[in-house]
Amino acid sequence: MNHTRSSFSRHSDSGARRAVWTGILVYIGIMGLAGYRQFTFHRYGDFDLAHHTQSLWNILHGASDGSVLGIPFLGNHMVLILYLLAPLYALFQSPLYLLALQTLALAATAGLLYHLGRRHIGPWPAAGLVMAYLVYPPLIHLNLYEFHPVTLSVPLLTLAFIGLDTRRFLPTAIALTLAMLCQENIALIVAGFGILAWFRGFRGRWVWGPLLTGIVYFVVCVGWIMPLLNRDRIQFARLYSHLGAGFGDWIWTLLRHPVTSLATLSSPDRRAFLGALFSPLAFISLADPLTWIPALPVFAQRLLSNRASETTILFHYQAEFIPFIFVSAIHALERLRRCRYRLAARTWITAAALMPLVVLPVSGIVPALQQALDRSPAAVADRSLRDSFVQSIPDDARIAATFRFLPHLSNRSGLHAVHHLYTGFHILSDQPYPVPSLDYLLVDTLDPLTFKPSGFYGPDHHRNLQALLRNPGWQLIRLEHPLLLFQFQPLSLSPLRAATGRVSGPPAGLVIPEWTGTPPPVWLHGVQWEPLPDSTRVRLTFYWQVGPATVPDFELKLILEDPPDACPPVTIIPGHRIWAPQGWPVNACVADEQVLAIPGFKAGETRPPRLILSAYPMTDSTP
Repeated sequence: MNHTRSSFSRHSDSGARRAVWTGILVYIGIMGLAGYRQFTFHRYGDFDLAHHTQSLWNILHGASDGSVLGIPFLGNHMVLILYLLAPLYALFQSPLYLLALQTLALAATAGLLYHLGRRHIGPWPAAGLVMAYLVYPPLIHLNLYEFHPVTLSVPLLTLAFIGLDTRRFLPTAIALTLAMLCQENIALIVAGFGILAWFRGFRGRWVWGPLLTGIVYFVVCVGWIMPLLNRDRIQFARLYSHLGAGFGDWIWTLLRHPVTSLATLSSPDRRAFLGALFSPLAFISLADPLTWIPALPVFAQRLLSNRASETTILFHYQAEFIPFIFVSAIHALERLRRCRYRLAARTWITAAALMPLVVLPVSGIVPALQQALDRSPAAVADRSLRDSFVQSIPDDARIAATFRFLPHLSNRSGLHAVHHLYTGFHILSDQPYPVPSLDYLLVDTLDPLTFKPSGFYGPDHHRNLQALLRNPGWQLIRLEHPLLLFQFQPLSLSPLRAATGRVSGPPAGLVIPEWTGTPPPVWLHGVQWEPLPDSTRVRLTFYWQVGPATVPDFELKLILEDPPDACPPVTIIPGHRIWAPQGWPVNACVADEQVLAIPGFKAGETRPPRLILSAYPMTDSTP
C-alpha cells in the first residue's frame, strides 16, 4: 500500500512538473515574441528601455552619464544591478538582450513559486497557482511595458521567501542583496524582511542583518548618492507635494490629518489598483497579512503618490508586489486546506482557481498582446519606413528623437529625448533643460507621449523646437508622414526649408476636399496633389487661409476614396508639431506640405482621388 501511494505521489508530482514547464515555455514563447515584435516594429513608446540600454552601453565605455534623461543614470534610480548585467551585454549589444532577460526572469519566478507551493499545498495545487501566475494581468502588462531593472527583483524576492521558508540564511541574504541592487526602494522591503523574520520566530542575524542593511542602504542612496548625482534635475518630492514640502511634513500631514490621508489611500483609482492586484486570485492573498509586512512601505509609496501611473497595472509599478501576492496566496491556501470548515475552504479555493478566467477578458491583456504581436501589412510598411530613417543616421551621431525611436538609437552617448527640447524642462522638474549639441533631430508627429495632452503636449511648446531650428545650419533632409528628419550642417548658409509657412496665395488647380463633421476654424482653399516620380508617395500641400483670430491646434483625418479601400484613414498633423496652427500668422495664406505613402496607387499616377477630411481638436482621443 505504501509503495502504491509513493508511486502515485511521484506520478502526480511528475505530471504537475510537466504542466508547469509547459506553461513556462508557452509564456516564454508568447512574451518573447511580443517583446521582439514590439522592438522591431518600434512600439515601445517611453524612454525606459532606451535609458537602461544606454546605461549598459555607457558602463561598457567607462561612463555613468545618461543623456536620455539628462542626468547620470544612478541619479534617477540606484540600479547597480546593471553593472552585473553589463558583461553579457558586451556580447549582445541590443535592447533585445534586456527584453529577453526580463521575460526569462519572470518566467523563472513561476518555477520558484512551484517549488515553494509544492512544499506547502502539494504538486497540483501549486501547478494551478503557477498557471494563475502566468496569466496574471499585472505580470503580463509589466512584461509588455519596456524594461525595468526592478522587474529582476521579482524572482530574487521569491528566492528570499524560499530561503526564509527553508531556514537557509546565506541564500536568503544573497537574494535580498541582489534584489536591493535592482532599485533603491527595494531596500525598504529588505528591511521589512528582518521584521517578518522576527514575527516568524527567527532571531539574531535573520532580523538585524536585513533590517540594518536595508535601512542604511536606503538612507545612503536616497539621502546622499542620488541627490548628489541628480542635482535636483528630477524632483521626485513633487510626487508627494500634496503632503508637504519634505519628508517631515509628509509624516506630520499623515498624523495630523488621518481622515484625509485615508481618503487619499482609498480613492477610486487606488481601489481599482488594489482590485487589479488582488482580484485575479479572488483576494485570497489578503488571508495571509503577515507576509505583506515587508511590502507595506512600498505600498505607501505607491498609494500616496500623485502620479496616476503609479496606481495602475499598465506600467511597472506593481513589480515589487507580485512575489507577495503569490507567496501569501500559497500560505493562505495551506491554511484553507487545513480549515475545519471544508465547504468554505473549497469554495474559496475554487474561486481562486476560476478567477483568472473571469478577470482575463476584462484586463486589457488580449488587445495588448494583439497590438504587440501585430504584423499586418500596414504595420510592416510602418516598420520599413521607420527602419529606413534609423539606418540613415550614423552610429556616432548626436541625435534627439521622439520616444519610439529611442531604443533603436540607444547604443551611443549622444542620444536625447525630444520631449525635453519640446517642453524646455527636465522631466518632473522645474529645472530648464539645456539644449545639447546635436547632429540630427528625428520627430514622429504621431508620437502620443510627446504630443498628446496626457503626455508632454503644451500649446506653446512648439516654439522651443522652432527656436532650436532657427540656428543656422539646420536642414530638413527628409519628410514622409508622420516623420521628419533634420540634419545640422554647420557650413550650410541656406535657411531652413520649413514644411509649413506663409505664402503669397494659393496656386491654381487645387483639389477641393469634402468635409465631414465640423470644419476647422481656418479656411482651406484646397489641396495640391503631386505624385512623386517612381514612387507610391504623394506630396499633398494644404493651402490654409487664416482669419483675424488665432487658430487653435487641431488635427485632420484624411480618407482617400479612390481606389476604394486602398488606403485606411490617415491622421494628418497640420504644421508637423513644429509650425503649429496656433502660431500661424493671422490674415495670411499658409502652405502645409505633407508627404504620404499611399498603398494601391501606381508609381507615376497623376489623377487625384476624392479627398474627404475630418477635423478634430487637440485631445487624447483624436483618431
